[in-house]
Amino acid sequence: MLARTISQLSRIFRQGEGATLSGKVLLALRPRAISELTRGRRVVLVSGTNGKTSTSSMLAAMLGEKFQVGGNRTGANLNTGIAASLVEAKKSNVLIFEVDELYLPSIIKETAPELVLLLNLSRDQLHRTQEVRIVARKWHEALAACPSTPVIIDASDPFLASVDRDHGPVTRIGFGKRLLLGGIEVSLRLVKNPSSWQEGLRSLADDPVILVVNARGVDGLDTSWLWDVDFTPLRGRYVVITGERKLDAAYRVHLDGVGYSLVDSLADAASQIYRDGFTRAQALTSYTAFIDATTRVKGRRR
Repeated sequence: MLARTISQLSRIFRQGEGATLSGKVLLALRPRAISELTRGRRVVLVSGTNGKTSTSSMLAAMLGEKFQVGGNRTGANLNTGIAASLVEAKKSNVLIFEVDELYLPSIIKETAPELVLLLNLSRDQLHRTQEVRIVARKWHEALAACPSTPVIIDASDPFLASVDRDHGPVTRIGFGKRLLLGGIEVSLRLVKNPSSWQEGLRSLADDPVILVVNARGVDGLDTSWLWDVDFTPLRGRYVVITGERKLDAAYRVHLDGVGYSLVDSLADAASQIYRDGFTRAQALTSYTAFIDATTRVKGRRR
């Protein structure tokens, strides 16, 4: 009652939702409040560097047609915010919580979730989360302690490759495409703006890399955005560049000290990589290149 009153007063005096303060009070009075208030209810946890709030909101909207859904919809995703949201969710039989990456292990332990959804891990929070691999290790240890809990994981994120190792019920979802081409398996990733290009470059595994840059229609006709991308993560890597604006891309990566070779098509890139003894490659592709590649493969399968 005290925690609920604090939250209500905060809203009345326009000081925000009061989630942090009311959650702190609740946990100070009842340290096991999260465990106690989730007992007997179905819990879904969503965590990752990006997309927690939007993913949790979509899940709540879908499940809300059938269940009474509660959760931390204000986005307060530390233990205090989750505790505060439970004060307001007494009638909910399904709870969906977005959880801060560092707090996920403890929240898994306290809530015994029915499902854990892991989106991604990236370096944009290094000032707070230290080395990303440390977070991945903590996630792995947390899941190892509950081997029967179903997990859905982003299979395209290399930082998550070890998180679900040896875990039982895992569903891996890829957000790109994989096409056999030129004798190798090519993993296609759609990158549509400087931010997604940067994230794509940072999350590459050790395979050869293909950059496919077009500038038509939905790609945008101006390739000056290339100068907003830091290509230094490609230094020392096996890089092949193709696409309608391959010369623009080649000049840009050259100035970042990246070695590369130029070819006329994605198929030529795959063939060259195959001849050099590799069996896999990763391709970062602009919109139209991604569509062209996936359409061509579908046509061959038919």
